[in-house]
Amino acid sequence: MELIKPLSGAIFYPAMDGIQFRASTIAPFNIPTDQVRLFLNDSEVSSNLVLTGTALARTATYTNLEPNLFYRGQIIAADDLGRGTTNNFVFDTFSTNGSVVIEAEDYNHSGGSFFDNPAPVPTNG
Repeated sequence: MELIKPLSGAIFYPAMDGIQFRASTIAPFNIPTDQVRLFLNDSEVSSNLVLTGTALARTATYTNLEPNLFYRGQIIAADDLGRGTTNNFVFDTFSTNGSVVIEAEDYNHSGGSFFDNPAPVPTNG
């Protein structure tokens, strides 16, 4: 089984790009459509998969991702004899639009001094 998109561990992945994966077997076996399953954050969403290809090589697409979420995914595919494989992956759909605030305290400078609750300073990084 091959996860096409997103890559496992992807961050700031665009929700509108969806999930796509491929499962294949060798003749004379086949992959029944009801044996291709997708779970996101412990909920099965297989009924929303769009399957293309042949019984030997199925490509599945899921397009209902929500923005600004962390996802734990699991793909399960099995052939007509029940022999299958599982692929676990993680990614997020957090947006890169807007501002990101990172606060870093400056401790133990100038012989033990520190800034408590420093004022934000914008940067162009």
